[in-house]
Amino acid sequence: MAGKTANVEYPPCELCARTTQPPTEHHLIPRARHNKKVKRDLGKDRNKVAMICRPCHSQLHKLFTEKELEREYYTIELLKAHPDVEAWIEWVSKRPNWRG
Repeated sequence: MAGKTANVEYPPCELCARTTQPPTEHHLIPRARHNKKVKRDLGKDRNKVAMICRPCHSQLHKLFTEKELEREYYTIELLKAHPDVEAWIEWVSKRPNWRG
């Protein structure tokens, strides 16, 4: 078996559900946006994370500013409902081993 790599399965990405890559922590409210108002209004909820694969994580930060992520797309459900994210999920789901 020399030269062959084992197929490792990771926990599923919360966006695309692929299991071929280790998940990364995506702060649903970006840490850079944790000002006094956010800390006061949201308390510990400001630290919620979604476990998503690196390609999905990178795509989210290409699509949205940190301000948009904080104010409009602060849950997995809201992210998944955006048409560009829906299209991304459909595209990347067809490529289980694609790493970006």
